[in-house]
Amino acid sequence: MAKPVTLAPLTNPVALSPEPSPAPSRWHQVLEDLQPFPGRAGLTWRIALLCALVTGAAMLFEIPEAAISCYLIIFLMKPDAVANIGTGIGFLVLLPGLIALLVWIINLTQGSTLHIMLAIVISSCLLLYLGAATQLGEQGSVMALIIAFVLTLIVKAPFGDAATFALREAWAMAALPMLLMVGFNLLLGFSPVRLLRDKLRARLAAAAEALETGDPDALRELLREGNAPFEPQALAARLLRLVPRADARQIAADLRAGYALMLAVSALPEDLDPARRAALADQIRAAQDALGQGEAPPPPRLPPRTRLIAQGSLEDDDACADEAEVDPAEGTAWDDPAERAAWDALNLLAGAPEAEVVPAPKTPFVAQDALSNPAYIRFALKTTAAAVICFLIYTAIDWQGIHTAMITCYVAALGTTGETVHKLALRITGCLIGAAIGVAAIFWVIPHIDGIGALMALVFFGCLVGAWVSTGPERLSYAGVQVALAFLLTVLQGFGPSVSLDTAQGRIVGILLGNLVVYLIFTRLWPAPIVGEARAFFARALSGLAGMARLAPARRPNAVNSAAAIESLAGKGEEVLRLLPYEPRELRPTPASEAALHGAVAEIEALNRAIWLSRETDLTQTAEQLDLLAERFHGPGEEPGLDTSGSSSGSGSSSGSDSSPGPGPDSGSSLGSGSNSGSDCGLNPNPCPASSPTLHAGLAPFVGPFSRQLNQLQRAAG
Repeated sequence: MAKPVTLAPLTNPVALSPEPSPAPSRWHQVLEDLQPFPGRAGLTWRIALLCALVTGAAMLFEIPEAAISCYLIIFLMKPDAVANIGTGIGFLVLLPGLIALLVWIINLTQGSTLHIMLAIVISSCLLLYLGAATQLGEQGSVMALIIAFVLTLIVKAPFGDAATFALREAWAMAALPMLLMVGFNLLLGFSPVRLLRDKLRARLAAAAEALETGDPDALRELLREGNAPFEPQALAARLLRLVPRADARQIAADLRAGYALMLAVSALPEDLDPARRAALADQIRAAQDALGQGEAPPPPRLPPRTRLIAQGSLEDDDACADEAEVDPAEGTAWDDPAERAAWDALNLLAGAPEAEVVPAPKTPFVAQDALSNPAYIRFALKTTAAAVICFLIYTAIDWQGIHTAMITCYVAALGTTGETVHKLALRITGCLIGAAIGVAAIFWVIPHIDGIGALMALVFFGCLVGAWVSTGPERLSYAGVQVALAFLLTVLQGFGPSVSLDTAQGRIVGILLGNLVVYLIFTRLWPAPIVGEARAFFARALSGLAGMARLAPARRPNAVNSAAAIESLAGKGEEVLRLLPYEPRELRPTPASEAALHGAVAEIEALNRAIWLSRETDLTQTAEQLDLLAERFHGPGEEPGLDTSGSSSGSGSSSGSDSSPGPGPDSGSSLGSGSNSGSDCGLNPNPCPASSPTLHAGLAPFVGPFSRQLNQLQRAAG
């Protein structure tokens, strides 16, 4: 029997879709994002019901601003019950500290309007900076909003009374929804174990569908999710003993094996023997069915010993020794490493022992360029300036009813101009839809309501619309939050049903005013091009690929989490580039550079699969070339006058990834084509025409393994 041999480099690995996927139109994308998926309906009615309960409690105990309390539910509620309970308890623990900070700030101001304004500016800038430069993220903006909003109340009222009222209001508004969220999730929340099993079945279904139909869209979406969002759920299942310890270990292994299966299927050659493709799909379906019945997947039955690339049956073991890898135990010849990786993943799902896992590098809490990158402080200054301007406007015209203008500044501002304008568009659209639903309710529903129970029912049905949208993909979810918030701000006035339109009118005008001020400031003062953030994502992905290339060949297949992190970063870069139409024209890159950046997504995905599957013993040269490319993507690129300082990311080395192996050194694979602006550079075999060959013609080309992809990335880096 022939001995296993090292695979020869594959010169034409291909993916599932033979042609590039055209960029979907915005309306088509919106319709797709509104489609149901497993778990969406369940999370939607839970959010709506919890908002109704918060409304009832706020009316009963006369806690003001019930709409803001419900907003916290919509904003913070996630599918995982354990995560929601942790968030609620954490919020309740931190809230006294925030109140103590407010008391200290109020005492420092001594009731002086000038001192209060200075306190708003200083605290806002500090918290926004921390949110941008650390893993606090949006939590920094939320804390800045709470402090600024409470301090503005003091400006409008006598010092002692306002301070007491503001602190009590802030405590009640925040504590009530958190208490109810903890209790609600203890009773009706989704178990993380159930969520992980549902996710595994979804991954198996997407892999089987891609094999059966050749449509990679669902597989691509799941690949770009990565594994990081689900690791805390697996950790919670183990630490909280939600299942026996052995089951918890198997769940964590299944999470990695399911992702490895998807990645391997996405790298299969399109000319793989249809019989072998069907055998793999059947085995995946069998594993999916077993999981659906609560059973362990059966051990996979390997296909017969046939050549993989339509070359007929093997006569004997030695006939393929120079081209194929033979599994002596099963008598199966593997001409393609991706097919072997897929069957190995199925073995792991069936309970085979897992090799030592190579962990992905952790992202540091503080960005490595926190002190050197001016983008963080510029973001804090711009957001604070917008909030203060809105406060001065509604104070000067004595219209406190439009105070939502200041709130808008904190919740809509993002690091780059394109992201901010996109979020403003979602906020305006969601605001108008939610306000229309609320006004319709004021005219035709609320006049027939005379009790808190009926008002709770109205809130439940109104929030269903916003919650459905908010539980969808991130590119649309914020619109759902705004639909619900505008609806709640319209119908929740005082401590019972009200048909007044004055409050609704003021709050809607405030949202529109805040959007206008944020737009003007973020497009005129230190505008941050979105291409800088895309380049930062690519730099982090390339740094992760360099780390994976430095691994020993036997360890690369075990770096699944690293490969998942790289796939996620490439997907985030693609999503960011899709927001380019929201930027002012003067901030956008040239068409050639934009196409090259879209092409970079395809090349990074191709390299990710290639290095993950590679058994080359020494990829040091490739790792050094990838590090060099990561450095260049951190630079400003070729665009004249293009300021990439708006990138809010840290150093490439902080990204998640320890990368994995790929088909072979000079593999010409390109798993996607990004030639069209906004196109989905998913899993396409064609060489990516996005990178113009005339770009940077003076640069010395890379040589060695994966040189084609590396040279395409060199052109995209500028």
